[in-house]
Amino acid sequence: MMKTTASSLLLPLLVLNLLGQEGYTMFSIVGAGNIIVVSGSSDIQRAINSSTEGTTIFIKVGTYHGPIYINKSVNIVGEDANSTIIESGQHNHTIIVTSSNVLIANLTIRNRANYTRSYGILLQKVYNVTVFHNVIEKHFVGVKLEYSCGNAVSENVVRYNRYGVFLQWSSNNSIYANNIYNNSWNGIELNYGECNVVSRNFICNNTAYGLEIPIYAPSAYNRIFNNNFLMNGRLTGLRNAYGPANNLWDNGFEGNFWDDYSGVDLNFDGIGDTPYMIAENSLDNNPLMGMFYRFKIDWDSEFYEIWLISNSTILDVYVGIGSANSMAEQFFIKLSVKDPVSAMRFCRVAIPRSLINGPYIVLLDQAEVPVHELSYSNDMWAYIYFSYRNLIQKQELIIVPEFSSTVILLSLAMILIFRLMMRRLKG
Repeated sequence: MMKTTASSLLLPLLVLNLLGQEGYTMFSIVGAGNIIVVSGSSDIQRAINSSTEGTTIFIKVGTYHGPIYINKSVNIVGEDANSTIIESGQHNHTIIVTSSNVLIANLTIRNRANYTRSYGILLQKVYNVTVFHNVIEKHFVGVKLEYSCGNAVSENVVRYNRYGVFLQWSSNNSIYANNIYNNSWNGIELNYGECNVVSRNFICNNTAYGLEIPIYAPSAYNRIFNNNFLMNGRLTGLRNAYGPANNLWDNGFEGNFWDDYSGVDLNFDGIGDTPYMIAENSLDNNPLMGMFYRFKIDWDSEFYEIWLISNSTILDVYVGIGSANSMAEQFFIKLSVKDPVSAMRFCRVAIPRSLINGPYIVLLDQAEVPVHELSYSNDMWAYIYFSYRNLIQKQELIIVPEFSSTVILLSLAMILIFRLMMRRLKG
């Protein structure tokens, strides 16, 4: 049997291979132009100054000193996100970006003086900058965008700052799949910006709001969905989020998970039947009944994502080919879950049809679980929903494509022909 786990992600100019939960430990560079390796006592700023447009500056494990000024289109990539460290002290910003078309990836970016008005990464008047898979901590603002459009902040850990991610006069940016937690004021703040997308982030235990769009610095037409909001504002009497009514808190059919939502789901689709109130006339119309999970799949040299909404604890997702049921070897998706014994649980799964097309069967301990495909499904994605009772604390759910009646009849016909041939041979 073959199987693969969520293992890699394709980036512009780079392929970074995930070899562990804590950070990237190895990567290869594809079509990245010139490469400058910085190590030991080398100086990052000198490497940037001597580089040409499109150069990749690969920084070996070690501790380096900021501030770093990036004023040309380069890729700054660390060897390991947890042990390739750039740090600054007191009031200094750590990385300042004033050029577009830049990648900053796989670094720890921190301030020794614990955020005295410093920024971890500051983007000023730029576009097409990607801040990817970094640990950003102990600044006044972890990542700040000023007058910047069309940038991506994704898959970072942003913690122990005053503000996690702060956008000011910035529009059409993506804040995607970050872990933003334990910041001493807001996790995310949007000031005077439009059409930003904040999605699939884990936003937890920030002292003030998980996400705030202040009334004194209004922003409009921002779309916020598929985020997990947990335990924000508990120490200050605030809430998970605040923002005026001219922003969208769902994508049209899925909103966010709120740990203080008390609604119910009587039509069994994983979406609450009543809105979640963010502020007066500001609603999440499609609050999630379980947490949002996102898994990256590398299968047969192609890259996919599988999205889940569930009140189970999803430990992992596998894909492979094997005897997932008693009928035949076939492609399957396996969900590893953990829950209290006898608990009723549900999963709402978004599956790329190019990975596995339906209709689908869901198996729990070789027994079929009732499953139905939701109306949101389209040519690219299938959305399915099923519920089940946990038999043991840890167990596995298998999703396989349903055999069509034609395939079943052909299989039975082949078995019958084989048996008749065997009888003739014996006779």
